[in-house]
Amino acid sequence: MKYAEVSVNSPVAQRRAFSYAIPQGLDVRAGQAVLVPFGEKVLQGIVMELTGLPAVEDTKDILSIIDTEPLLSPAHISLARWISQYYLSPLFDAVALMLPPGFERKAIAFVSPTSQDGISPASMKTRKR
Repeated sequence: MKYAEVSVNSPVAQRRAFSYAIPQGLDVRAGQAVLVPFGEKVLQGIVMELTGLPAVEDTKDILSIIDTEPLLSPAHISLARWISQYYLSPLFDAVALMLPPGFERKAIAFVSPTSQDGISPASMKTRKR
């Protein structure tokens, strides 16, 4: 099994990445944005590196990939690690400097259509007026 070291968007994370298992069938690369379980929440993260062994014994699986293309190059990842270590800043804060504007603020929303009177469009087909 392969593992990924992921920098998560959480103030609890500080200057470290967390180990996550890569589920079978999920093509994960360094620099990609992923969704991972973190405590009771699901958070955005950036894959910092791929490893053969996790840093901890008990790992959770990466839930999904946000974008198929990596957002960060190996040079960006190296620079983010250096910034975090040199300035003692949280790792994700250093990573965020290189992400597209607004990346860490994207919300996940589900929208379903309804009519003005609150009846779903599917039920309107059978409703007679």
